[in-house]
Amino acid sequence: MKTLHKLSCIIAFCSIMTGAVHAQSLTTSRLFNSGMVLQRETPVPVWGTAGTNTQVSVTLNGVQKITTADAGGAWRVQFDAMSAGGPYTMTIVSGDATKTYTDVYIGDVWVCSGQSNMEWSVANSNDAVTNTQGVNNPKIREFKVSKATADSPKNELSSGTWTGATSAENIKNFTAVGYYFANDIQPKIGDVPVGLLNVSYGGARIEAFMSEEMLGYGFNDITLAAGEAERQPNRIFNAMIHPITQFPVKGFLWYQGESNADNNADALNYGQQFRTMIESWRKLWGLGDLPFVWVQLTNFNPAANENSPTALNSEWNTWAILRDAQSRALVLPNTAEAVIIDLGDANDIHPTNKKPVGERVSLAVQRLAYDKEVVSDGPRYKSHAIDGNKVTLTFETLGSPIAEESLKWFTVAGSDNVLHKATATVTGANTVEVSHASVTNPKIVRYAWEHNPAGVNFYNTAGLTASPFSVELENKGFGINSFAMSPSKTEIERGQFITLSWKTSGADIVTINDATVDISGSWKLMPLGDNAEYVLKIVDRENPKNIDTQTITLNIINPKPTITLAMKPTNVIAPNETATIEATAKAPGGGTVKKVEFYINGKLHKTLTAPPYNLQWIPAKTGAYVITAKVTNSLGDFTTSLPTHVTVTKLSKTRYEAENATLTSSGSIESLALASGGKYYNLTSNDFKLIFNNVHAETDGSYQMNIRYLLNHGGPKGQDLYINNVLIKKDLMFEAPDTLTWMDLTRMVDLKAGNNTIEFRGSWGWMSFDYIEIIGASK
Repeated sequence: MKTLHKLSCIIAFCSIMTGAVHAQSLTTSRLFNSGMVLQRETPVPVWGTAGTNTQVSVTLNGVQKITTADAGGAWRVQFDAMSAGGPYTMTIVSGDATKTYTDVYIGDVWVCSGQSNMEWSVANSNDAVTNTQGVNNPKIREFKVSKATADSPKNELSSGTWTGATSAENIKNFTAVGYYFANDIQPKIGDVPVGLLNVSYGGARIEAFMSEEMLGYGFNDITLAAGEAERQPNRIFNAMIHPITQFPVKGFLWYQGESNADNNADALNYGQQFRTMIESWRKLWGLGDLPFVWVQLTNFNPAANENSPTALNSEWNTWAILRDAQSRALVLPNTAEAVIIDLGDANDIHPTNKKPVGERVSLAVQRLAYDKEVVSDGPRYKSHAIDGNKVTLTFETLGSPIAEESLKWFTVAGSDNVLHKATATVTGANTVEVSHASVTNPKIVRYAWEHNPAGVNFYNTAGLTASPFSVELENKGFGINSFAMSPSKTEIERGQFITLSWKTSGADIVTINDATVDISGSWKLMPLGDNAEYVLKIVDRENPKNIDTQTITLNIINPKPTITLAMKPTNVIAPNETATIEATAKAPGGGTVKKVEFYINGKLHKTLTAPPYNLQWIPAKTGAYVITAKVTNSLGDFTTSLPTHVTVTKLSKTRYEAENATLTSSGSIESLALASGGKYYNLTSNDFKLIFNNVHAETDGSYQMNIRYLLNHGGPKGQDLYINNVLIKKDLMFEAPDTLTWMDLTRMVDLKAGNNTIEFRGSWGWMSFDYIEIIGASK
């Protein structure tokens, strides 16, 4: 009996503990909580976890759904489509566990995504107090997805909460663009509740919001923008986008692109990336061609000079190119763009005038998603006709005529491709005549094609500004004008990027390997197979039976291994001093490193077959040494490193730290444990002067100078070297294998007895200095 009593107690205890486990394990996605907004007029799933094989009951607005958690504890129910309404209560029960979510509304949910200008809060925007004082609107809610990155797709958000626009204190942390959009549109759609999923991350590139499948490569294949997590492919998608794709939404609001406008190549590639992301997000949500509205990049940087237009191939075309790449996505169904080329701030990449931005987004959404008869866009280029030296441009105006008579920021070029400020006169409700006296045969017309075309005056009568554009005027009929690849090779290494670029005329449909692309554009991708074939196909807009194709075929080979050397503590040492030569050896493309061989002055010194590949070297004699290393992979392919020059000397060496030097122009002192003294100078302009004062020499003579540097913005870079204000070397070249390896450059310099100044003046700019070291000098 004692045994039976003991056994029954154990069973009872286990039952209690099992109930406790069930109670503790009942969860829902963090998207489900009090104050949430659920999407109307579409089935709504609710999901989470519970005890294995336990029953889960979910009740919402008097409707109950029952399911059983699977062997892994996952459960999911789905409610039929509901009309707008609320507030309701959602109750979830499993065993002894109950979760109750109150103040639930059914309405329209919009994903607000992008980088810092979407993240920008109401509190940091113009007139925040005035615009939010006394506001109490429980039918506008924001769910702020906490910023996070991940190496693989996650099923759950790290954190996040729903907040109602019920006080100025709550509203201040909302996305400003999102809030002003919701505040403007909500009363115009019948007082329907509006939920904002704020999925924004300052500084992020578009690649971070895309999966590996969307891009064709992942964050393991490439490092972008010095390695910041928010700029790496897939990282934001994995942590912040993937977990919300089951949650039904009305559509997407997007404000991003600044971080992809570092150079013309990135800007050109943005178009295809952006279109791929739009189409891929829609597929992930599985709700058809959901409305997708974005904000075109605003005007930024110092005002351009209208009388001196930016040249065709200048890097100052970058923001204009990216705006154009954004606009090209309008060929996708159910898309719209809010143009804000007149709302920027020359001095701040984050213009604070966010209320009109949100209101222009609202106009676009009203027309696109709610079929409202509103003027939602400014004039957009439609077509052109040429009469002598005059070009008549026709615009789509949505019934709102062009407001001004004489327009600014039009340029025109002839066959010499030299742009001139054009005379632009309004000749009708939707037409503008453009000309310049010296351009007799116009080939190109542009409008507002600058970083900052300050003072644009091309509006319609509804007060909406025209979208910037560039158009080649020649009518070349139907055909493929060009289809090329960079680099221009027929054989490339696996894991290497290529960029396809093409131009077509008279085409209605353009595809590459059956994927729809721009009529003219570029596409950056990474072929991963053993061979690759890219077929450009175009369909004639006048005769759909007329088709033209061109093909680029590549042979993909295994990549060679890579190796870089770093000398520690420096490349100038004394006899019998221990130096460490660190080799970073890699075998990309799935290979392995077989061995690393170190050579000193051309003779094999040591072979290492396992990491770390570090050579400890103690030279006995003075002299100049050249050290190289050769890496061989498992397939027998090998690569030899760039040479590292080492000086072994008994002379004194005096180090002058860059952070103690005098700098004119822009730059910053950065902390880094690997740097001498723990700091270095990062120079962020083309016209800097970095001056090392009081470099002392005992006598007149020639001295060896060692410079430690980093090409953290790519290279090579040429800078000008001055000694005692005399130009010694124009474009002294600094080279490096990548943007992460600290390098040494050795050069003989003539110094006078006493104090000297050694100065680097920016020619190509944009690099970092750690120190200079003078052999034989003294402080």
